[in-house]
This record gives sequence, structure tokens and C-alpha cells, in this order.
Amino acid sequence: MPIAIIVICFMTLVAGVYWYRTNSLSWRLRKLRQATDKLAKKRLPNKKAVAVMFRQIYALIHQGMRTQQPAVIYQAADALKLAVGVGLGRSDEPLRLMTLIVLAIKTKQPDVAGQLLDVFRTLVKRCEPQALPAVINPLLMVATTAMKEKQNFLAAKVADLVFSVLDRPDCLSNQAVMNAAFRAVRFLGILAIRRHDEALFREIANRLTAWSSVGKELNLGTEAAQCLVSWMHRIMKGDNCLQLQVLDELTQSLVDNRLIRGQALRELAEGWIELAGNACLNPNSTLGPRILTRILFIAVHTEDAIFFRRMVRKIVQVVAMVLTRYTFAEAFPVVFPLADTGRRLLQAELNFAQSTGEGFRPQALHILVRELLVAFEMLARQRMTVTAGELIVEFLQLWQEHPAASGQYGKAARKFCQLLLSFWAQTSRRKSRRLELVGDAQQQLSGFSQLDKAKLSFMLD
Repeated sequence: MPIAIIVICFMTLVAGVYWYRTNSLSWRLRKLRQATDKLAKKRLPNKKAVAVMFRQIYALIHQGMRTQQPAVIYQAADALKLAVGVGLGRSDEPLRLMTLIVLAIKTKQPDVAGQLLDVFRTLVKRCEPQALPAVINPLLMVATTAMKEKQNFLAAKVADLVFSVLDRPDCLSNQAVMNAAFRAVRFLGILAIRRHDEALFREIANRLTAWSSVGKELNLGTEAAQCLVSWMHRIMKGDNCLQLQVLDELTQSLVDNRLIRGQALRELAEGWIELAGNACLNPNSTLGPRILTRILFIAVHTEDAIFFRRMVRKIVQVVAMVLTRYTFAEAFPVVFPLADTGRRLLQAELNFAQSTGEGFRPQALHILVRELLVAFEMLARQRMTVTAGELIVEFLQLWQEHPAASGQYGKAARKFCQLLLSFWAQTSRRKSRRLELVGDAQQQLSGFSQLDKAKLSFMLD
């Protein structure tokens, strides 16, 4: 009897030790590493064995998250990274991994989520280009959850992963991958703007600027322009001047680097003009005039007179609406981008030899003066007691005194207003005879020199 008890106790002890060893996390981790190494060495690993291995890895990570054992999670994540790195990952691995990361974020374990995001980095490096869209898309859910839970550094890691796709030379010629990457960049930018994360938005802008020197050789201007239009839409909703400054600098860089050019440049201006119109109708918004300035910069940069005319006419329509709703002084910031663009064009024209009027710059100057006078004539008819010439004099005074534009006031500004007045006088001779300049206006609008008249002969008699 005692021998039987001893045998039973011994067997129980052996069974307990065996159960403990086979169910302990350290033993399971060791076996997983062995299984991973074994499968990695096989030329055609068994699919069922691979599925079992991944299921065990995910089970360990889940258990580590439940029991708050980061060491176990990190070791299991390393095993997962190794399995993915040697090509054992399945087609739905990004979705499974995304689900796990989202769970980690929601259970307030951001360090675990960050560790698991490193597995995505291995996927991004290891995957063939055609498989990358399926890797990129789940990352957007991770970024959304991270921003919602105020774990913005995880969204920044997602952005870095997306740009690492753009940085892969073998992906540059794959249109599907580039489209997926730009959709992700656009989404991440919108997310950063909505959550008022200026640091992340600036990081995205900086990375896109750096990449544009490589991407300019590709036909991706439309995708980049769509990003800028979408971001501008969100910035307008929040009326955020800091974000607009970042976007403005980015736009300048992408245009200078020729990532956005030709038709994409026109699409960008067309997309922004509608947004600018809505913003300018709010007299308290500072964003509207700044967007008009950038649209005019783009229109000049295209060196396309037909497109420039279309943009200027649309802006004049906005100006006309604003002039009917507010006083001239209140509407001045909306009118000013047109005048300042004209000032720059005129200054450049006068600095060069006499023009035949056939190049883009003289055509653009002619268009801008003619269209701006349309707005002034409309306002004169509304007031009924003044002429467009008197409004030009009033505009010059506002330009000199208005805080939003006094820094750009000077000799070139006076010359542009003189050009407006001179062109109006020769197209409205009967009305111009009644205009009498007095005081400072008489001195400031004293007319052009003979040399300047010669250079502007394509406009002035």
C-alpha cells in the first residue's frame, strides 16, 4: 500500500512538472523559436505547421497582454518579426497584426503597440511591391485609433512606415503602390489637422518635401495635388493659421521641386478657388486672402495666359461678392492679393526692356488690370456717386494705411495704382475728364515717365 501511494505521488509529481514545463511561457517561447527556425530553413514549409506557429505566437501575445507581462510580449513579438522576416507571413497577416495593435492601444498598452508596429516595418521591407497596398491600408486603422486614444507618437510611426514605402526604389514604378501610399499620406495629414497635431502635420510635410526631389520624375503630381486640396479643406474648417503656414510652405516646395506642375498645378488652383471663396465671405477670416495669394502665385507659375485669366476672373467674382457685402476697407484684404500680384508683375515688366506684349507676363498684367477694374466699376455703380477712378485713389490710400498690406506699400504700389488709373482713363475717357486729383493723390498718381510709358506701350496709348 505505501508503495502504491509513493508511485501515485511520483506519477502526479512528474505529471505536474511536465504540465508546468509544457505550459510555462518560457518553455512555450523556446519551442516557438525552435519551430520558427525549423520552418524558416525549409524550402517549402508546411502551411498547417506555419498556421499553428502563428496561432501560438498570437496566443502568447494575447496572454502577455492579459497578464501584463511585457517581457513575454517582446519575446513573442521578436518571434513574430522573425517569422515575417523569413517570408512565413500569410496574406492576411497585416489584418491580424492590425487587430492586435488596435487591441493594445485600446487596453492602454502603447509600448506593446509600438513593439508590434515594428513587425509592420519588417513586412514593409519584406513584401513584394504588389502586396504592399494590403500592408498599408490596415495601418490607417492603427493611426486612427492611436489619435483617438491620444497616442500620437504611434500615428507618427505609421506615417514613417508609409514614407518608407515611398522610399523603396522598386515601388516607384508601381502605380498601385504609389496610389495607396499617397492615399495614406492624405489620410494621415487630414487626421493630424483634425486632431490639431501640428508637429505630426509638419513632419508629414517635411517628409513629402524631401521625397519630392525623387518623385518629380514620376507622374504623381495629381496625387500630390489631391493631398493639398484635401488638407486645405480641413484647415479651412478649423481656421488654423499655423497649419496654413505649413501647407503654404509645402506647396511652395512641391511647385519649386516640380512634383506638381502642368495639369496637376491647374487642378490644385481649381480645387482651392472654391474653398477660398467661402473663406473670403467671412470678414474675420485671415485664411481667405492668404489662399488667394497662393492661387495667384500658382497661376503665374503656370505661365499659361488662358489659365491665368480663368483664375483671375474667378477671384474677381469672389471680390465682387465681398464688395457688395462689406465696406471697401473691410473688403480690402480680399482685393489686395490681386493688386499685389499686379504690383509684382508691373515691377518685373518695368525692370526689363520694352515688351511687345506677346509674352506671358505682359498678357498677365493686362488681364489682371482689366479684370480688377471690372470689380471697381461694379462697386462704383453700386455707390452711384463715385467713379472707378475715385475708387482707385481710395484703394491707394487704403493700401498705404491698412495694417494687412502697409508693409508692401511703396513706389511699386503707387505705380500699379497709376497703371490702373491710366488704363481706366483711356477706356472711360468721358468719366475720367471729371476726375480731379487733389493733395497726396495728385502727387502719388502723377503719371508715368516717358521710359515707363514706352515699356507699357502694349497697354497704354
